[in-house]
Amino acid sequence: MSLRPNWVIFFALYLLTSVAATAQTDLRKDKDFFQKKRVEYNAWLRENKLGGILRADSVGVVANKVTLFIRPVYTGQHICDSIQCA
Repeated sequence: MSLRPNWVIFFALYLLTSVAATAQTDLRKDKDFFQKKRVEYNAWLRENKLGGILRADSVGVVANKVTLFIRPVYTGQHICDSIQCA
């Protein structure tokens, strides 16, 4: 099967623009957006009957990664036991 030259050029341009767009993305500029999503994620946990066990605590944003920190709702001495029993 031979590729047509137009398709090869199109595919090469697509790859180059995808890589360039990915390399230029700095997630820190959208930190407020991700902070708001934390609230929505807590609502999702409640809707799925997990809100009594887990909560979305905070969001960490660096240039190329967003981290959602999830913590147990229970804050007593036996946190691990509360999650295992859930």
